[in-house]
Amino acid sequence: PVLEGDFVIVEFCLPHGFEGMLSGDGMQQEGHWWWYIAGAGWVAEDWLEYVGDVDLRARTVPSLTGRVAFFRGNDLWLMDGDGANQRLLVDAPEGGDQRSASGLHWSPDGSMLSYTVSGPKPGGWGYDLHVVTVADGSERVFPDMSSGLWSPDGTRLGVIADVSSGDMGSVLGKPAVLDLATGAVTPLVDREVSLDRAPEFNFDGTLVVLSYGFSDGETWTSRTEVRDLAGNVVREIVPPEGTYFGGPRWSPVDNRIAMRVSDGAGSGYGVYDVDQQRMIITVPAPAMSTKIGGRCGSADPWPAIWSRDGRRVYPDVDMGATDAKPTR
Repeated sequence: PVLEGDFVIVEFCLPHGFEGMLSGDGMQQEGHWWWYIAGAGWVAEDWLEYVGDVDLRARTVPSLTGRVAFFRGNDLWLMDGDGANQRLLVDAPEGGDQRSASGLHWSPDGSMLSYTVSGPKPGGWGYDLHVVTVADGSERVFPDMSSGLWSPDGTRLGVIADVSSGDMGSVLGKPAVLDLATGAVTPLVDREVSLDRAPEFNFDGTLVVLSYGFSDGETWTSRTEVRDLAGNVVREIVPPEGTYFGGPRWSPVDNRIAMRVSDGAGSGYGVYDVDQQRMIITVPAPAMSTKIGGRCGSADPWPAIWSRDGRRVYPDVDMGATDAKPTR
């Protein structure tokens, strides 16, 4: 789970012990809803808290805290960390199996959730951004947007506007900032580009980071940039020749950015300090584990996640060795 204050979204590896991964989608069988745990197999919701003091190497699951937001099919549900007090928050969007809900994100104060609904729309496949008030389940829908990432004060979302399907899990659109009070959308790039994620706000909400690519005929250009909320480029993060940067993630406490680093020698992670205008550390990706599940890292790293105190960076996959953890 990713811990966000007193709230949990079941999605990634555990930041505090980094021992396992719990799937975000429950499966119903034999009267129970079951969750897949990396390194532990399937566990029913009844037992999520019961095994809290047992190690994953014993094929059990760490306990969860706070509230958990999750999709059951395409319905949006909430429950306590032990599986109790489950309630349906939002029914599945119209369109049945043709439409899919994904990308849950809590607002910083836990009062709202954002998620994306994709499916067939007039003219082809499309996306809509949903923002839900947790207290009463009321929704606002923002058409042709996806991937809402919250500002620290909960008043804005980083989004991909005018969005359509891209290749290899990416989408095509314009990275933008959505003001929830007014509905105003401020584009950050004045052209359609390819992205795998919306712009992400820094710790004080004054800057965003985005990584995108676009083609001019035969030439493909990739950029990783820090911009202000008006769309002005504050810093372009330029990799050395032959090196690729991707998957930028802000530190929760300062203006440092963790990202993937790939070159001819292999793949790994780096941390870029925006104020110093330099990469302050790079490390190779954790080695592939010879054990089954319950590990984090890979020879081909996914985006990394930060510890809550901003002192460590963890790989966001479950196939690496536990003794290899990139740190500051």
